[in-house]
Amino acid sequence: MIEVFRQGGNRVIAPDFFGFGRSDKPTDDLVYGFDFHRNYLVQIIHALELENITLVCQDWGGVIGLTLPMEFPDLFKRMIVMNTTLAVGELPSQGFADWKAYCASRPDLDVVSLMQRSTSTLSAQEA
Repeated sequence: MIEVFRQGGNRVIAPDFFGFGRSDKPTDDLVYGFDFHRNYLVQIIHALELENITLVCQDWGGVIGLTLPMEFPDLFKRMIVMNTTLAVGELPSQGFADWKAYCASRPDLDVVSLMQRSTSTLSAQEA
Protein backbone atom coordinates (compact mmCIF):
# COMPACT_ATOMS: atom_id res chain seq x y z
CA MET A 1 0.00 0.00 0.00
CA ILE A 2 2.86 2.38 0.73
CA GLU A 3 4.07 2.35 -2.86
CA VAL A 4 0.54 2.89 -4.21
CA PHE A 5 0.12 5.95 -1.97
CA ARG A 6 3.55 7.27 -2.99
CA GLN A 7 2.76 6.83 -6.67
CA GLY A 8 -0.34 8.92 -6.01
CA GLY A 9 1.93 11.80 -5.06
CA ASN A 10 1.55 11.44 -1.31
CA ARG A 11 4.22 11.67 1.36
CA VAL A 12 4.07 8.40 3.30
CA ILE A 13 5.27 7.96 6.87
CA ALA A 14 5.00 4.41 8.18
CA PRO A 15 6.12 4.21 11.81
CA ASP A 16 6.85 0.79 13.20
CA PHE A 17 5.83 0.09 16.78
CA PHE A 18 8.70 -0.89 19.07
CA GLY A 19 8.68 -4.56 19.97
CA PHE A 20 6.17 -5.70 17.37
CA GLY A 21 7.59 -8.71 15.59
CA ARG A 22 11.25 -9.29 16.41
CA SER A 23 12.29 -5.70 17.05
CA ASP A 24 13.74 -4.63 20.38
CA LYS A 25 11.36 -3.57 23.12
CA PRO A 26 11.69 -2.19 26.62
CA THR A 27 12.37 -4.89 29.18
CA ASP A 28 10.14 -3.23 31.78
CA ASP A 29 6.56 -4.38 31.09
CA LEU A 30 5.22 -1.40 33.04
CA VAL A 31 6.78 0.97 30.48
CA TYR A 32 5.81 -1.06 27.43
CA GLY A 33 2.12 -0.39 27.05
CA PHE A 34 -0.53 1.63 25.26
CA ASP A 35 0.72 5.06 26.39
CA PHE A 36 4.29 4.19 25.36
CA HIS A 37 3.21 3.55 21.76
CA ARG A 38 0.71 6.41 21.61
CA ASN A 39 3.27 8.92 22.89
CA TYR A 40 5.69 7.70 20.22
CA LEU A 41 3.13 8.57 17.53
CA VAL A 42 2.45 11.98 19.08
CA GLN A 43 6.18 12.69 19.10
CA ILE A 44 6.42 11.78 15.41
CA ILE A 45 3.56 14.14 14.55
CA HIS A 46 5.23 17.01 16.43
CA ALA A 47 8.80 16.30 15.29
CA LEU A 48 7.83 16.14 11.61
CA GLU A 49 5.29 18.97 11.94
CA LEU A 50 2.68 16.85 10.19
CA GLU A 51 -0.59 18.29 8.95
CA ASN A 52 -3.32 17.33 6.51
CA ILE A 53 -2.84 13.75 7.72
CA THR A 54 -4.59 10.77 6.22
CA LEU A 55 -4.45 8.17 8.97
CA VAL A 56 -4.20 4.67 7.52
CA CYS A 57 -4.42 2.11 10.27
CA GLN A 58 -5.09 -1.53 10.87
CA ASP A 59 -4.72 -3.95 13.74
CA TRP A 60 -2.78 -2.31 16.62
CA GLY A 61 -2.25 0.80 14.51
CA GLY A 62 -5.99 1.38 14.79
CA VAL A 63 -6.29 0.67 18.49
CA ILE A 64 -3.58 3.25 19.16
CA GLY A 65 -3.88 5.59 16.17
CA LEU A 66 -7.64 6.16 16.32
CA THR A 67 -7.14 8.10 19.57
CA LEU A 68 -5.11 10.80 17.78
CA PRO A 69 -7.66 12.58 15.54
CA MET A 70 -9.78 13.47 18.58
CA GLU A 71 -6.80 15.15 20.23
CA PHE A 72 -5.51 16.85 17.08
CA PRO A 73 -8.61 17.38 14.90
CA ASP A 74 -7.03 20.19 12.88
CA LEU A 75 -4.18 17.93 11.76
CA PHE A 76 -6.26 14.99 10.47
CA LYS A 77 -8.25 15.24 7.25
CA ARG A 78 -9.08 11.62 6.40
CA MET A 79 -8.94 8.10 7.81
CA ILE A 80 -8.66 4.69 6.20
CA VAL A 81 -9.47 2.17 8.93
CA MET A 82 -9.07 -1.58 8.39
CA ASN A 83 -9.14 -4.72 10.50
CA THR A 84 -9.02 -3.05 13.89
CA THR A 85 -11.11 -2.09 16.88
CA LEU A 86 -11.66 0.97 18.99
CA ALA A 87 -11.08 -0.15 22.56
CA VAL A 88 -13.32 1.54 25.11
CA GLY A 89 -12.83 -0.56 28.23
CA GLU A 90 -10.22 -0.20 30.93
CA LEU A 91 -9.14 -3.83 30.75
CA PRO A 92 -8.46 -5.98 27.72
CA SER A 93 -10.93 -8.71 26.85
CA GLN A 94 -10.38 -12.30 27.93
CA GLY A 95 -9.59 -13.12 24.31
CA PHE A 96 -6.83 -10.53 24.29
CA ALA A 97 -5.47 -11.78 27.62
CA ASP A 98 -5.44 -15.34 26.23
CA TRP A 99 -3.63 -14.18 23.06
CA LYS A 100 -1.04 -12.32 25.12
CA ALA A 101 -0.42 -15.42 27.27
CA TYR A 102 -0.17 -17.60 24.16
CA CYS A 103 2.47 -15.29 22.61
CA ALA A 104 4.40 -15.03 25.88
CA SER A 105 4.60 -18.82 26.15
CA ARG A 106 6.36 -19.16 22.78
CA PRO A 107 9.84 -17.70 22.33
CA ASP A 108 9.51 -18.03 18.55
CA LEU A 109 5.93 -17.66 17.33
CA ASP A 110 5.27 -20.02 14.42
CA VAL A 111 3.38 -17.58 12.20
CA VAL A 112 2.97 -20.07 9.34
CA SER A 113 1.17 -22.60 11.55
CA LEU A 114 -0.92 -19.86 13.11
CA MET A 115 -2.00 -18.56 9.69
CA GLN A 116 -2.82 -22.07 8.46
CA ARG A 117 -4.85 -22.75 11.58
CA SER A 118 -6.85 -19.53 11.36
CA THR A 119 -7.30 -19.41 7.56
CA SER A 120 -7.85 -22.86 6.11
CA THR A 121 -7.96 -21.64 2.49
CA LEU A 122 -4.28 -20.62 2.40
CA SER A 123 -1.82 -22.81 0.57
CA ALA A 124 1.46 -23.67 2.31
CA GLN A 125 3.28 -21.14 0.11
CA GLU A 126 0.77 -18.36 0.92
CA ALA A 127 1.04 -19.04 4.65
